[in-house]
Amino acid sequence: MKIVHHLKREWIRYGFETLAVVIGILAALALDNWNEVRKDRILEIDILAEIKENLIQDLKDHNENIYFLNHVVRSSGIILDHLNNDLPYQDSLATHFSWLPMTANFDAINSGYELWLSEGVNIITNDSIRIKISSIYGQQ
Repeated sequence: MKIVHHLKREWIRYGFETLAVVIGILAALALDNWNEVRKDRILEIDILAEIKENLIQDLKDHNENIYFLNHVVRSSGIILDHLNNDLPYQDSLATHFSWLPMTANFDAINSGYELWLSEGVNIITNDSIRIKISSIYGQQ
């Protein structure tokens, strides 16, 4: 009986304490949720930066292959010109013949893409970027 009587007298104080505890818990949950979203955005930026760097390196590799294959085409043209016109053999033709069996090699760097897949595709929030990345790496 004493407890009930005591609670009747102090109900406002206990109510405020309970309200303060509830507000504190809700604030902690909101702060934790905000922190998780912040971590996800940092991870998203890191993944996009790695994908960008991978694509830059792939572009350099493509450009080197184009340069290389242009030499093959040029050498092939010179050899064909000599053969079609019955021109005499020149020592420089040996260099051009050495280019003929050459082929280009390309290995895409996809570590950023694999990281993205491992973290879940929805980590990238922009739909159009997500679709473009999928279309680029889906063609390999």
